[in-house]
Amino acid sequence: MAKKLLGFESDAKTVKGAKHGVLTGILYLIPNDQICPMAKAAGCREGCLVTSGMAAVYKSIPKSRKAKTDWFHDDRDSFMEQVYRDIANAVKRTKGKRFKDYGKKLAIRLNGTSDIDWSRIPVRGYANIFEAFPNVQFYDYTKRRDIVRNSVAIKNWHITYSYSEARDSYAKKAREIADRYNVNLAAVFEKHRIPAIFAGRKVISGDETDLRFTDPDNVVVALYAKGEAKKDTSGFVIKLDDIALSA
Repeated sequence: MAKKLLGFESDAKTVKGAKHGVLTGILYLIPNDQICPMAKAAGCREGCLVTSGMAAVYKSIPKSRKAKTDWFHDDRDSFMEQVYRDIANAVKRTKGKRFKDYGKKLAIRLNGTSDIDWSRIPVRGYANIFEAFPNVQFYDYTKRRDIVRNSVAIKNWHITYSYSEARDSYAKKAREIADRYNVNLAAVFEKHRIPAIFAGRKVISGDETDLRFTDPDNVVVALYAKGEAKKDTSGFVIKLDDIALSA
């Protein structure tokens, strides 16, 4: 069983926050139908980011993620207790002058490669982890309408809705949800060039930082295909052939 669950500035995503004065922690699991139920509808199962980065190089990383996933399924209470401890320790690192992370803002992304509604999982007598740490900024991407809906009442949980054109029905629903709940969309593009406008919204690059809670409202966040996603033909990765590109 893993001694800790969250990694802090341990990958290409989370380390980018450091130059913005943010200490970022992220949880990676192995997605399955239970913890990422909309993957098939969005067409992102084959191109999931779980295959990218160092996970594609070191076999120990997928093994560790599987152990964490098994822990989540087998003993939810002790799993959440460890999540609590990991975050509490990170809070100390940002508050104690003897630590190098003193003074940084703390941001936590629990759905690194999952799509779990953390608002429904209690911990230490609190309704959820967000209530347990009201001064910590949480953020996630999701493909689930219920997560968007439930996050509205949680001030410290910022949600970006993942867009896909794998199915017309999913693409239409994504646009409707983004408009109804005033959340941004994230779309994966095949190349490091992006359209100026997409899905009726201004497009910004999501490559410089993963800190989605700092994005302006009413935009599409452009991400770029990595790992197996570079081979995607489902519609999850947006092809640029017929889109007017920005410079």
